[in-house]
Amino acid sequence: GRQVLPIPKQLIDNPDLKKAVINFIIRSQTPHIYNPEIIELATILKSRKITEKEFEVFYEGLEIPDGTMKKPYYVTQDWYPRIWDEWTREKDGAVPDDIFGEEKRMEFTDIKRSVNLSPLCPKFASKFAYGRTSCANEISFNFYGADQFLAEVFPKSSGDNFIRTIKSTITRKKDWRIGRNGLVKLVRSDFVDHWSIPLAQNIFFAWLKDIGWKPKLSTPGIIAKQIYNQLEGRVEFLANEKLLELFEHMNNGPQGERERSVAEIKSRLKKLPHLHDYLIDRDIFKIGIKIKCPNCLRNSWYSADEISQKIKCPRCLNEFSSIGHIDKGKWCYRTTGPFSIPGYADGGFSVLLALNFFGEHRMHDLRITPTFSFNATDSRGNDLEADFGAFWQESSSRSVADGVMFGECKTFGLFEKRDIQRMTSIAKQFPGAMLVFCTLKKKLDKSEIKLLTKITKAGRKYWKNERPINPVLILTGNEILNMNRPPHCWKQSVAKNLIVSTVSWIYAMLHNKFIWNFHHGTNIGKKSFSDVNKIII
Repeated sequence: GRQVLPIPKQLIDNPDLKKAVINFIIRSQTPHIYNPEIIELATILKSRKITEKEFEVFYEGLEIPDGTMKKPYYVTQDWYPRIWDEWTREKDGAVPDDIFGEEKRMEFTDIKRSVNLSPLCPKFASKFAYGRTSCANEISFNFYGADQFLAEVFPKSSGDNFIRTIKSTITRKKDWRIGRNGLVKLVRSDFVDHWSIPLAQNIFFAWLKDIGWKPKLSTPGIIAKQIYNQLEGRVEFLANEKLLELFEHMNNGPQGERERSVAEIKSRLKKLPHLHDYLIDRDIFKIGIKIKCPNCLRNSWYSADEISQKIKCPRCLNEFSSIGHIDKGKWCYRTTGPFSIPGYADGGFSVLLALNFFGEHRMHDLRITPTFSFNATDSRGNDLEADFGAFWQESSSRSVADGVMFGECKTFGLFEKRDIQRMTSIAKQFPGAMLVFCTLKKKLDKSEIKLLTKITKAGRKYWKNERPINPVLILTGNEILNMNRPPHCWKQSVAKNLIVSTVSWIYAMLHNKFIWNFHHGTNIGKKSFSDVNKIII
């Protein structure tokens, strides 16, 4: 592309800066490569922050020595090129066509992070022009059933940490970049490239590091990650209130009283017999037997692995024979691993279900690159805390919209003032980011609505390209615990009062279109930019 020399408004009268501008103008006056009679000139571009008068005073004050170049010395321009003008690109609906030479699809039955990428080049491209770029390959992918979140959306970043995360083993850093539709690799040879698909967390954290933050997973984030791995990404079965209550019921009792009989568990899950088998298959339940010690007369639970000829009581530490006692015992289940942590796995269930809501099996035109609960600090001592963060990209027939979101999740608790303060801090640090509030409750309390009203109204202020500065999305159990996407997940009495774009609802929300505030008859912020410029709750 062309060279650009930015000029700070505060230094337009600086003589050294003017000298640098004049030298730039002189160097830019060159004959056209195919027609020497055509002269290329530097363009002086007016920014949005200065007046016409200031612009005119600046370029007329440039004293170019006589004889150094031919007139005219430069051209002036008071309009922005489309590449820098988001407002124009969005308003006229004109988008560039994608022109591809060839396409190749690869399918993997087993999700492995390492793949061999064979470059695709047009037939007329030389295969031996090593060191020069022959063409570009655009790479996109979708993953289903992986036991880790893999990156599907990438930020438009060129930071060192980010580039190191996406590059392959043998290619140079400059060969990888982010295009309008995702990853782009510049092809310099026909060598097969060994590439590791980056993890979603690594991409998100690399981006944060490049903009000055030091992120790390929090304890709830580690727990949520363990659950996701244990379930191999199939977290949708957690969208069951009775199952979540069962887990919490088993985990909240005193030690030694957290077991539930096999008969009770089967009775609770009798309407979902396949779920019982799945929980056993995923090692979420561990079977054992509850036996009364003949010495201290206390009941204790023993796993199947601990049953032997002699059994040691964990309470009185005496041994007794298993013969004659096992037949009087009761076989019980106990939760294991991260599923045995009280507080709904320290809030991990709600985070997993919130991210599952944005999954492609629910939102077919939406892809995300998420990370679980994390903390971060910067060099100035600012703290950042979120229950999840994610890059998102939504494709529609019109264009592709993308951005970043940060989430605050509750299982069945209340949103409190400190939660709003954390998200407000994030909003100040990341203008343009979407703020997502998620709860598994079906209805918000009046105190929560009052707290959310303020941050929702503040987020509606225009930022750029007529987009809100921090749009707020509020999801309840009506959306998160339902396998259908909005508006199909809403009851008929609710849905008939809504005007919703079912094709591109996040894109519409960001551009203040077709989305209504609604929550069982209670609006948040009745005033808005137009009659239909509101947010889902």
